[in-house]
Amino acid sequence: MSALRFGYVAGPIIGALWTFLMAIVVCIAMSFATGEGLRPVMIPSLVFGAWLGFVWLPDGGRRRGERIAWSAGLALAPALAFLLIAPAIVSAEGAGLVTVVATWLIFALACAWPLEMMLRPLPFASATRHEFEDAVIRFLTGFGYIFFT
Repeated sequence: MSALRFGYVAGPIIGALWTFLMAIVVCIAMSFATGEGLRPVMIPSLVFGAWLGFVWLPDGGRRRGERIAWSAGLALAPALAFLLIAPAIVSAEGAGLVTVVATWLIFALACAWPLEMMLRPLPFASATRHEFEDAVIRFLTGFGYIFFT
């Protein structure tokens, strides 16, 4: 449990779970709204979310160049997952380009904006109990809003 109190561990876990949840929600909402088939893919969603959770962590004393280098290097993981497995959201045959682009834009916004809010109090390195719990409570609050609404 103490290993989870590091931002570079908790951030990617929260990011992976949130991104997979958003992939499901966006696919369902856009399928109902447009009538076209869209489905989330688990592994690329989790990999993309883990990367996003790492990228959105505060600086934590890291230099800007070091942070950009780590983020760019780790960006290979979601890129390879998209190329080798599938994108995080896959459309059915015959789905319009406008629907696919709108779905991806909504998905990106629904992942990045809430994650930035959730991970704001979490430092990159060792977190206090309160900082860790604050990030987890923010994630669980967002999950609860979606799941119980």
